[in-house]
Amino acid sequence: MVASVGIANTPPSLASVNIGPLDARMGDAISASTSTPLDADSDAITLSYQWKVDGNVVQDSASSTLAAGLATKGQTVQVTVTPRDDEEAGLSVDSNIITIGNTAPGISGVTIAPSTGNESTTFTCQAQGWSDADNDAEGYTYRWFVNGSTTTVTTQTID
Repeated sequence: MVASVGIANTPPSLASVNIGPLDARMGDAISASTSTPLDADSDAITLSYQWKVDGNVVQDSASSTLAAGLATKGQTVQVTVTPRDDEEAGLSVDSNIITIGNTAPGISGVTIAPSTGNESTTFTCQAQGWSDADNDAEGYTYRWFVNGSTTTVTTQTID
């Protein structure tokens, strides 16, 4: 008499998932790193990534990177990773949560007029080419120097 015993598949497991950079800004690619997936049966393992912004799924794929531009300043990002072998999925693991931070604005240039003068000359400064990935209100801080020392600091917000 021959007896047969069936051995069931053991689903794969994953211990941890982390995303970063922790100081992510709008337009940054956010990447997931995982612990090494384990499978007691030594089956090949694939990982699936469900990316969420403010708790809503925005990308469901095999990519460990969230496409740039899917999260904006102040939004939270998290990924859920699920290990899978050829027969079944293991338990899903959630990552840490990061909040997208402010991106510093930029300008393309500055002009000071007139180009020469003396102590009684009134100089003006004009910034050009404001850009801000977060679409914050345009604003400037002007710091005037005479012989390397700060003389005046002013702030201007453009509505």
